[in-house]
Parts: sequence; C-alpha cells; structure tokens
Amino acid sequence: MGYKFNENAFGNTNRLAVYGLVAVIFVFAVVSLTSNNSQPAQPSGYLVRGGAENVIPVKSTSTSTQIDDVQKQLDRLKSDITSFSSNLTSCYSSAADLTGKLQSCSGDYALCRTDVAKLSANRSATEQLCENEKTKLQVQMSIVEDSSFILNKSLSTLTKDHESLKTKYTSLATNAANNLCCKAKVDNPKIGFYDIVSDKIVCTEGSGVAINC
Repeated sequence: MGYKFNENAFGNTNRLAVYGLVAVIFVFAVVSLTSNNSQPAQPSGYLVRGGAENVIPVKSTSTSTQIDDVQKQLDRLKSDITSFSSNLTSCYSSAADLTGKLQSCSGDYALCRTDVAKLSANRSATEQLCENEKTKLQVQMSIVEDSSFILNKSLSTLTKDHESLKTKYTSLATNAANNLCCKAKVDNPKIGFYDIVSDKIVCTEGSGVAINC
C-alpha cells in the first residue's frame, strides 16, 4: 500500500508555523520595548555645568535609536519569514514530486509482483506438464523395450528354424537329385550334375551341383 501525501495537512502546518513565528517576534518586540521603558530615567535633555547660566541643551536620541533597532529587527525577521515561507513552499513542491514518484514506484512494484506471481504459476504448471509427459514417455519406452526383447527372441528362434529347414531342404534336394539323375545317367552317361529350377530338379551335363551315384 503506497503512502499518500496529505497536501491540506502540510499547508495547515505551514501556516501554523508562520503564525507561531510572527507571534514569537511580536512578543519579543513587546518585551524589548517594555525592558527599555523600565530602565532608569535619563537626563531630560539638558546638561548642567556649575550653575543655571551654564545649562547646555542636549539632544535626546536614546528612545529613537531603540525604536529604529526594533524596526530593523522586525524587518530582518519579516525577511526571514519570507525566506522561510519560500523554503517551505519549495519543500512542499519537492515533497509532492517525491510522493508522486513514490506512488508511481508503488504501482510499478505491484505490477512486477503480479507478473512474478503469474510467471511462477506458469512455471509450476509447465513443470508439472513436463513431468507428466516424462512419465508417459518412460512407460512407452518400457513397453517398447519389452516388445523389442520379445521380437529379438522371436527373430532368433525363427533364424534357427530357417537354418534347420534350409539344411533339411538341401539334404532332401540332394538325395532326390542323386536318385533321379543317377537313373537318368544310365540313359545319358554325360549327366554329372543337377540344378533346381522353379522348385524342380533338372539334371545337367556341365554345370550345377555334382551328383553322387
């Protein structure tokens, strides 16, 4: 929650401070005048030297000088008040600017927190999805590995069966060719070989598998 600057409260405090300072100045001036009036009475403006015939008039300037001094002090205090008011106004303006910047930063910070929360939620959901997919793939890999093992075992068995059948077929074909071609050799002595063409035994004279009669 951002801090909200109270402009009215600051303005009232500014005015109260100025009024208080003026009151202090006024009291100071009154006390100064009262103190001056309570001092012992000065000569009445005449200086007496050895008799009435030697009375010399003297100009009285003490009270006038005091009034001038107080006026100067009041003028200086008024100048200080003006300067103080100007400084307060400047401070108020700076405080308002800082408050605006603070509120802007607070808003940006809130947006950042919201974005971070969204990203964290998305990350959690994505991680969970990836974990689920990983589990599915692991199950599928296990099934494929089992199937591969079974297929390899079946392939090995079929290969052995094929070799066995091939051996039996070759032996059968050889025995049959020898019986057939050896009988044919009686009629044609040039026959010495056989060949299998389209699953049939063909006796030959110069090429193929040699017969054993």
